[in-house]
Amino acid sequence: ERIYFASSRPSRSQLYTAETTRQDSEMLALMSARSRLACSFVIAACFLHVHVASAVPTNMVTRAGRLSASPPPPNVKTPLPVFNVSLDDEPEKRWIPVLSEFKEIVKLECFAMNLLFDAHKDTVDKLVNAFLPNLPDVYKRELQGAADYMGLSFRQVLVANMFMELSQAIGQPVYQVTQLPASLQLRVGPKDCTSIVAQRSNGTVYHGRNQDYPVFFGPTTIQVNFLRDGALLYTATVFAGCIGISGSALRPGQWSFSVNERDDPDQNNVLERMLAAAALGGTLVTLPPRMVLDKPSSTYASAFQALKTNVTLAPVYYIVAGTKPGEGAVITRNRTDAADVLSLGRAQQGGGEPWFVLQTNDDNWLPPADNRRASGLASMRNVGAENVTLDALWDVLTTPPVFNKYTLHSDFAVPAWSEYDTYLRHTI
Repeated sequence: ERIYFASSRPSRSQLYTAETTRQDSEMLALMSARSRLACSFVIAACFLHVHVASAVPTNMVTRAGRLSASPPPPNVKTPLPVFNVSLDDEPEKRWIPVLSEFKEIVKLECFAMNLLFDAHKDTVDKLVNAFLPNLPDVYKRELQGAADYMGLSFRQVLVANMFMELSQAIGQPVYQVTQLPASLQLRVGPKDCTSIVAQRSNGTVYHGRNQDYPVFFGPTTIQVNFLRDGALLYTATVFAGCIGISGSALRPGQWSFSVNERDDPDQNNVLERMLAAAALGGTLVTLPPRMVLDKPSSTYASAFQALKTNVTLAPVYYIVAGTKPGEGAVITRNRTDAADVLSLGRAQQGGGEPWFVLQTNDDNWLPPADNRRASGLASMRNVGAENVTLDALWDVLTTPPVFNKYTLHSDFAVPAWSEYDTYLRHTI
């Protein structure tokens, strides 16, 4: 199913306090046996995903080893559920249409992630307290409204929204897991992605992306249409309960976006560098795209400039595509500046050809830690510029190991004619 936005599409629809401990206790007491079982799986996934690499240094699989294993068979194209979030509503109420359907599972995920990070409370306290003054008031109000609706504290929801940053801050390898029983294999995973921007020989720019992420996020993966004055402003693939753009997005007729996790090039003193970035106004890596997309006027040029210069708490790859030939780039971000920009039309290093750029989770000028890059490059070269279509990108993103058992969703966009397609691949 492809979604065109020429016409509207119907949709289905403070910090640390003593209260937090009480709410945690009440939540456990109120859970049904079924909910407790579900929560135990989520907690196990969170705990194993981040902690087991250091707890069990033997019998470990690196990112390269995991991705070279045989993936599951490709899934059919299953569109994600679509919701409307109106930016005309009071911030506290904006996410109720989403949370009314996902309240229980989002509460469990928030609860699990807070339990996970409680083992690193000093680190969490420092980073949350340093970051909070930088969070725009409108997004604080969205988080508070979500917390109130679910009966959680502001802190619990904020910590869940900081999953990527806190994973890096605690100093655990985000891409290492251990061999697990088969029953848990789909409950853990990395924070990896593959993004492609390709220009067809006629000048049309296409954008495709896989998100490989801990699979317990699968049940809350959705598409959201963000509305202003009753009309579509932009659409995005996000996780229910997260206010940033954690997946991909399209500003119809203007530009598209995806985000890939980037490991810190220097694994020493990561928390200290995060705190230094926070002192400069640094924010979560998922918020700059949201802030740019929320603006009444947002073009490829303005988005490119903003995403290249905003200060973030963690390194990241921002991938953007536009409506005109040559409008497509991978922005490799340090916390305070761009380490590199790989654009359509220029000679590439390890990231593609002049007619396409491809980004996984390694800097394009360095050897990759796994074989997704090599596989993706070979597949794209086999396609050729004259044959670039959305179906061709689907085939590339469905070819192992680019497609693997941790691929949550695949997203596709053509900004020139305002098409955006997003499909579920794996879930719990």
